[in-house]
Amino acid sequence: ILSPLVLLATTALAQDSTCILQPSCSQLGYTSAEADCGTAKVLRCPFDVSQVACLSGGSDGGSGGETGGDNYNPNDPNNELGDVIALKINVSAAGSATFTYGGGNIYVDCGEGTLVGGSASSSGTVSCSYSERGYYTVKLSGDFTYFGGVSGEGAVTKIIKLDKSGITKMSQVCGSTTNGVVPPLPSTLVNATSMFNGCNAINSPYPKLPATLEVADNMFKGAAKFTGSVALPESLKSAKAMFNGSTGLQSVTGLENTKITDGAEMFKSTKIAGAFTLPATLTNAPYMFYGTGAITIVGLENTKIVDGRYMFGNSGLTSISALPPTLTTSPCMFYKTGLTSLPTLPNSLTTAWAMFSDCSSLTDTLTTAYFPSSLTNAKSMFRSCKSLKASNISKPSTLSQYGGIFCAASSITYDSSWTDSPTSCIVGSEYSC
Repeated sequence: ILSPLVLLATTALAQDSTCILQPSCSQLGYTSAEADCGTAKVLRCPFDVSQVACLSGGSDGGSGGETGGDNYNPNDPNNELGDVIALKINVSAAGSATFTYGGGNIYVDCGEGTLVGGSASSSGTVSCSYSERGYYTVKLSGDFTYFGGVSGEGAVTKIIKLDKSGITKMSQVCGSTTNGVVPPLPSTLVNATSMFNGCNAINSPYPKLPATLEVADNMFKGAAKFTGSVALPESLKSAKAMFNGSTGLQSVTGLENTKITDGAEMFKSTKIAGAFTLPATLTNAPYMFYGTGAITIVGLENTKIVDGRYMFGNSGLTSISALPPTLTTSPCMFYKTGLTSLPTLPNSLTTAWAMFSDCSSLTDTLTTAYFPSSLTNAKSMFRSCKSLKASNISKPSTLSQYGGIFCAASSITYDSSWTDSPTSCIVGSEYSC
């Protein structure tokens, strides 16, 4: 049995030296009596030695101790850690593990008999010092609202518990060596920017997203081993690169009911397939579906998209009837897709270089009337559209930049009004995707 803890090391940020309230034993996870532990090791609360935590640990490969607690099951009321965030960290060398937080007071049970604390109104750090390398289970309690991950000598190897009350913002809760199943997210979470960004070793189903979530930029970016489907909450407003490179994504539901304005790179390189109804609030969508599978898009014409660069590039899209009336920029928007017919262009469009580049399945007959009077830049617009047809087509009078517009489009003929190398296959900026 471990001796009672007597060390309380409290650190506070220089810019905010307000007093902090001592947490209760139950807040720190000391929720048992000694008799409950049986033959397990006992860790006593530093404020009330009659309250203990029963340890399941062992050394787990390092010379430092393993404090246990990583068998938390959210569905088992008898296996409760308390109102904390709990993480298993690997301290690779003697030194400090630093925790980023904000929005209030924090107390960190470092897992080796030390409790440290601090207070920060917006963002600050607090550190645990370790004299020996090894694996430690740390527990974070207090009224802080933001948790920004672990740095220094401590690397998170397992996320044990995240659903602490009052948390509204989380980022970088894991790293490249974190594995295991992700536990439930805080029910009050609003901002999850980069929460699992780069956590490419986590082999877990996607966690259920809370109904309060508004910002999910880069949330699962590069996290390739998450698997399954995701229900998007209606509260979601920004999803920039949310699933970029998260190739285990099978489907999403609820996209049409969200309030997303920025969906740039949202599904880029995921290989996701299926039907998607876009939210009417969408305004920014570069690379949104780039590199995805066979997709069907509904409601594109009802959005407020201004920038559609590469939006569907290199995807399995085969049909689009109309574009947003607000669209002004569309370079490579349908690059290398399976479109079989051209959508009507809006009168707002000004820049469309390489918009339909490599769309070899287009079979329309192109006329001068197809180009809106607003369009000025159409460089390489129909590059390699080998089945697109035109007969002695004339240049629109308002079109000023069109070099390479018919590069390798062998079924198109044009009159002498096109003077700026319309069939030259130019390589470089604004000519090729």
